[in-house]
Amino acid sequence: MIKLVNVVPDYGETSLQLIGHLTDKGISAGAGHTKATADQVKMAIDNGLGYCIHFLNGPTGGSYKSFDNGGAVESILRDDRIYVELILDGLHVNSKYVRDVIGRKGIDKVMAVTDAMFASQAKGVTDFEMNGIPGRLSEDGRYVYVAGKKPLTLFSSVLTMDVAFSNLLSFLTQDTDGVWYRTHKAMSLERAIPAAARMCATNACSMLRMHGSEDPETGSIEEGKWADLVVADIEGQPGNYRIGIQMVFVRGNEVYSAAHA
Repeated sequence: MIKLVNVVPDYGETSLQLIGHLTDKGISAGAGHTKATADQVKMAIDNGLGYCIHFLNGPTGGSYKSFDNGGAVESILRDDRIYVELILDGLHVNSKYVRDVIGRKGIDKVMAVTDAMFASQAKGVTDFEMNGIPGRLSEDGRYVYVAGKKPLTLFSSVLTMDVAFSNLLSFLTQDTDGVWYRTHKAMSLERAIPAAARMCATNACSMLRMHGSEDPETGSIEEGKWADLVVADIEGQPGNYRIGIQMVFVRGNEVYSAAHA
């Protein structure tokens, strides 16, 4: 049942042995909240590290100095073998950096995630406590943060994947100034839709080796596989799109319909 394990490369040979062991068992090892150097990350990738958890968030950092070839950020951006997760609420990672990361890693190596927690779907919850840490929902309902540390100390998110998909469409369909790149040109909606679909679904399946012929039941839309499908309407204009979920199918069975909600 275990598919994903967070193993930071910070502990040298111990980390490498665990990453190798997990990979041999078909489990995907990711690195999140790491202070590893670029050299440590590269060695971890050599031993099977598959993805970076919550890229550009937490203490996962970079270094402008030449020692150890930089930090985790530099190594992850340079290496085409490793996937990255991005929390796509537009707050955890500024949209300028989102476009920069997509430009550097490519559409096929970015995985959209929500990092959502229970407050995302719990109506009426504005203040809570988890593991002794007080959390609070922002006044506009867009994010949660550690109470008393607003706004830089975010506390998970209230993002849902339909909003993440919508945000991606909006980010991709407008000209954007980058940080590492000077500018990013807008994509057409026709190009942005399959790009967003890859980042919200297909790439995670590929990283988990659940794509194409490697998994006989799921991971792609093709004859003979489970019909796990979302039907949605897209409304808006370039730079400001929103999708509305109309129907959801799991293994070919309709589990949601907007007409009956």
